[in-house]
Amino acid sequence: QIEGGCAAGGRRPSASRRVSRHICGHSVLCAVLEYRAEDPTTARIIDEVMSPGSVTELLCHKFSHRVALAILSSGSQRQKAAIIAHVSTHVQRFARHRFASQLL
Repeated sequence: QIEGGCAAGGRRPSASRRVSRHICGHSVLCAVLEYRAEDPTTARIIDEVMSPGSVTELLCHKFSHRVALAILSSGSQRQKAAIIAHVSTHVQRFARHRFASQLL
């Protein structure tokens, strides 16, 4: 359990989610989002990263919160709305979190 209720849960993450949390992999996803955000393959990868139940993990992880920032700046409107909707339900919790607070 991570402070503020951000936890990974008991399931094995997908390859895309593991890349989003990797020290170098998150940079690759951010670059792909910056240059190829409109590509359908990129949208599928980001949708997998943002699978149900994993948005909190995305926002609270040391590296993957940067992917969330890239989604907010370059992602599709649907992806941006999903992150904003999730953050707006727990604003105080994310505001106190070390990494998630950088999105606010």
